[in-house]
Amino acid sequence: MKPPKDDAEYFERLTKSVFTAGLNWTVVENKWPDFQKAFAQFSLPKVAKFNEKDVKTLMGNAGIVRNEKKIRATIHIADSTCSSVLCSID
Repeated sequence: MKPPKDDAEYFERLTKSVFTAGLNWTVVENKWPDFQKAFAQFSLPKVAKFNEKDVKTLMGNAGIVRNEKKIRATIHIADSTCSSVLCSID
């Protein structure tokens, strides 16, 4: 596997690991195009700005794995990353 080419790809891989934990990887893999749409193509600054309304929307999205802890963890990772490094808005 090639190293990630940018922060978005690194974030995407990390998110895939989070959502695959405890599940058959094919479940997440088959839903991945919906994950990409749901999480703003894994743009760190965009996901970092997700709020409670976004969490509720994601929890209603049948195209992704609807695990609230994993959704919140993904948003927290983006927010923490943007807080500790310079994140420019895409």
